[in-house]
Amino acid sequence: MEERDRSTADRSALPESHRVTLDQRRRLTVTAVSEVLRVDETGVALRVGPCVLIARGEGLKLRQMTPDDGRVDVQGKVDSLSYETASGGRLRRLFG
Repeated sequence: MEERDRSTADRSALPESHRVTLDQRRRLTVTAVSEVLRVDETGVALRVGPCVLIARGEGLKLRQMTPDDGRVDVQGKVDSLSYETASGGRLRRLFG
């Protein structure tokens, strides 16, 4: 029973339907972004549903944001992508 409860909790933290495209680690495109939380040369944080998508890398720049569909284009060298919840410790350190 405990396993089922944990599985349900994990699914509730998943982001809403969106698309992430990474082209040769140099161009990142994300749809359904509701908010851009942070942009600098080493990291980009984007709110996607109840989660935050964090891209880390070098020379990252926000190239385009389309408010109609929440599309965000980022250019630069992307080293990693991860999802965090708003209460996650890593997210607090990212902005703290």
